[in-house]
Amino acid sequence: MQRRLRGWRRPLRADPGGHAAHGGMPRTTDAELKALERTSPAVSSASSSTC
Repeated sequence: MQRRLRGWRRPLRADPGGHAAHGGMPRTTDAELKALERTSPAVSSASSSTC
C-alpha cells in the first residue's frame, strides 16, 4: 500500500476527518508509520490487484 500511495503522490496519513460522515476511522499512530517505513515492500498477487 505504501508503494501505491507514493506512486499516486498521496500522503501516508489520511485526513482525520475524511470518514466523518460514517463514524470516522482510527488514526494511524506515528509509531505505526515508523514501523511501516522500516519494512520492505511486500510483493504478492494481492498487492498488484486493483481496488
